[in-house]
Amino acid sequence: MNSENLELSGEQENTVTGRWLYIQDRVIPWVDGRTVRLSVITDITQRKMVEKELNGAKERAEEATRLKDKFLSLVAHDLRSPFVWIMGFLKKMINDQAHPLHETHRGLVRRILDGGESMVNMIDSLLKISRLQSGKIALALQFMEMNMPIRSVLHNFLPLAEKKGVVLAAIEKATPHLIITDLFMPVMDGFELMRRVHRNPRTKSIPIIVITSDAEMETREKAVRLGADDFILKTAGVEEFLPRVLKFVA
Repeated sequence: MNSENLELSGEQENTVTGRWLYIQDRVIPWVDGRTVRLSVITDITQRKMVEKELNGAKERAEEATRLKDKFLSLVAHDLRSPFVWIMGFLKKMINDQAHPLHETHRGLVRRILDGGESMVNMIDSLLKISRLQSGKIALALQFMEMNMPIRSVLHNFLPLAEKKGVVLAAIEKATPHLIITDLFMPVMDGFELMRRVHRNPRTKSIPIIVITSDAEMETREKAVRLGADDFILKTAGVEEFLPRVLKFVA
């Protein structure tokens, strides 16, 4: 490197005063032909103090995030365990052939199970978010069939809608091509919905698909007798569900 173009710079702390300095040294030609050294010293103590505060705040924020993620993971795990335990006993009750439940009680237990499954799924989502934020899992783009999540959301709002009579009013205002209904719902169950749909001249020709977790033959026969055009278990996948829907709307 040409000595006339030499330039050095760097930060240095004065250990006596505690001040930080930014020093720039440059060799330049002078008017009389001599080569001289030009030094520029800037006090950057304030900037270094701000940087230190920012780094400290960043470390504290990262530590708080780590603690929050750990807390969420522990809470979600502790919440999930009792739900799974309770749902196990409910499934045992509903499948007990020696002491079968009354149909009304069976429907209530199924609704509790559906609510419990929704809570477990929500807790699982919370765990996934915690793992995502902690870097234990990474995002990956993939195709998702939105029919099932939308059905789940609609199912959660059905009690409020049915309490206000929104479902039947909507059917009369805009006749749908297909009705998909659960059997065990509060206020009005799927059986009563089918009775009302088929009593109404404006809606009686609408095909109805029943979705339920009840695999009992008597439940299926009752649904068909009341006008169900198809019967699908909630455990059915998209590959089974979509063809049945397309049979009526394609």
